[in-house]
Amino acid sequence: MIRRIILQILVLITITRGIHIKHTWNGKGALALAAIGEKVSSKIYSVTIYSAIPITQIALDAANKRVRDAYGNRVADSVELDNAEKALVDILDEITVFADPIAGGDVAKIHLAGFDATAGTRNPKSVPVRGNTPKAVATAGGNVDFSVEKTAGATHYMWVIFTSTVFAITVEGGHIVLPPSNPGCIIIPEGNIHESLHGFAPRLQMFVGVIPINSEGLGAMSVIVDFSTI
Repeated sequence: MIRRIILQILVLITITRGIHIKHTWNGKGALALAAIGEKVSSKIYSVTIYSAIPITQIALDAANKRVRDAYGNRVADSVELDNAEKALVDILDEITVFADPIAGGDVAKIHLAGFDATAGTRNPKSVPVRGNTPKAVATAGGNVDFSVEKTAGATHYMWVIFTSTVFAITVEGGHIVLPPSNPGCIIIPEGNIHESLHGFAPRLQMFVGVIPINSEGLGAMSVIVDFSTI
């Protein structure tokens, strides 16, 4: 699962450069998303170095089929299509978190798993522009779903959820630096365009912003949006 780090003191987070698994499924339509999942399923399970993969092939194949079935029934039930796409994205994200350190920047190993590789330092590209304005939808039980439109050139998204008040965050040499007296925040350092957090107390006002990132560095923080938990 994507690492979620609650920060109450000064923390430096290094955004590593180099070659990684590229999140080609971000912003893709249902059929393209299912095709990516099917490609991964056809390759990664036959590669010895990925034998400890935490997602079974049965589960991945079922998620791919769910997306295709939901797409076929999208007129009658658009909610199921959204849920099916999100479930498959979550699975691909989890597989990526597992496989990326095993591949270790080796493009051949990334391709063996059915993924594409980022450009890395040998194929330089621009730092992303400012992140698009995020959305936060709170539901009963302390659940919050976050989403943002894809930013051109971004491969990952750093989500910053301010738990009480907004404070300054600076970027120094590829590091995120928080002030030592900050009132607290939650950071998802390598997230995607859809993220979810759970277990909040009700009636809390919080704030969220998103920073697009790629192998060249970090873009600018988006507009900060406020929301309240339920």
